[in-house]
Amino acid sequence: MNPIKVLFVSGIFLAVLYFTSAVFPAVILSLAVFLVLHNFLKLGGVFLFALIIYPLVGVYLATIIGYGSFVAVFRKFGEGRYAFILALFFLVLCPVLLITDRNDITEISATLAYIFLVVGAIQEVIN
Repeated sequence: MNPIKVLFVSGIFLAVLYFTSAVFPAVILSLAVFLVLHNFLKLGGVFLFALIIYPLVGVYLATIIGYGSFVAVFRKFGEGRYAFILALFFLVLCPVLLITDRNDITEISATLAYIFLVVGAIQEVIN
């Protein structure tokens, strides 16, 4: 599958899930689809699991469990730099959300940036 199709599909997932107010699982899903072009079956299972537990456990725990299962399935992404990339993404997302007057989601994004910084630091200590 070529990267243009992957970006298009991940953009559709992002738009559909954003308008159903599940913005953070959608962001993680689209980033993971972009990062991993080959193993769609594994990837779909991981993020379907994260989307299923999202209403049960909330945003923060679903995101951490989703990232943990992603790292467990794709072991080559077990380094802390991927958590740092996600932290920077959520940190850059904060001003954009503030400009669009989405203050409730901005708080969640800032908290997720902090969580992924901590997760990345823990992964680097373990490695």
